Amino acid sequence: MNPYPQLRLIWRLLLVAIKYMLAIAGAICSVIGAGELSDYMAELVRGKPSADVGVVIYSHSDKALILWLLAFPVLSYAFLFLIKQIFSKNSNLPFWIGIITGVLCLPYYLIPLLW
Repeated sequence: MNPYPQLRLIWRLLLVAIKYMLAIAGAICSVIGAGELSDYMAELVRGKPSADVGVVIYSHSDKALILWLLAFPVLSYAFLFLIKQIFSKNSNLPFWIGIITGVLCLPYYLIPLLW
């Protein structure tokens, strides 16, 4: 018989809260990491800049944009799937947090590619 059942309940709730906080932080970091990795790959594909009358022109800017538009969702989904399998198998919380983070980060990554 446990003399302090409330203490055990508090510890259980604390561990569940920590698990969800780790899932949220992992989802945010995975989407940002996928965006950075996709941006890095797109920068490699874009090629070296050549300046003409003060305007920077890249040789493969359209291919870089297409690569980023394909790589960002695929990498984000893969990372979010791993976070879901590790922290919350029965909850879609990492996917919802990932979608919100992805929408908020979209202009940050997309505007420099379109510039």
